[in-house]
Amino acid sequence: MRRACLPLLVFLAAGCRGGPEGQIAGAWKVDPASVQFNRLGVGADQKQDWIDAKNTLGTIGLTFTRNPNKVVATGLGMASEGGWKVSGDAIEITAKEAWPKLTYDSKKNVIHMRLDRGSETLAMDLTK
Repeated sequence: MRRACLPLLVFLAAGCRGGPEGQIAGAWKVDPASVQFNRLGVGADQKQDWIDAKNTLGTIGLTFTRNPNKVVATGLGMASEGGWKVSGDAIEITAKEAWPKLTYDSKKNVIHMRLDRGSETLAMDLTK
């Protein structure tokens, strides 16, 4: 009987978190240590200019709210807002401005942000 109840309890506990939307809701900040740019030359990641740039990107924050699903991005002296929904691991943003690609990693509880511009890619992780 106990073994039969365990899957039911796991299912109910997972449902209490509200699925990925419940896990995503809240305030997130860019982790400066996660910032990567594919166009950096050898040793450029150790230069003070790049270290300062990563720390500046660390001031960017996203706040996701539910009912209604709203997201607000702040940082670098600017703000943007829009709606959001989850589709698989993708977080789809509906806003006036173009937003980077966002994916949610439920195992690590991290949001991956990726901005592609031609052959350049800027990637970073957001954590709660």
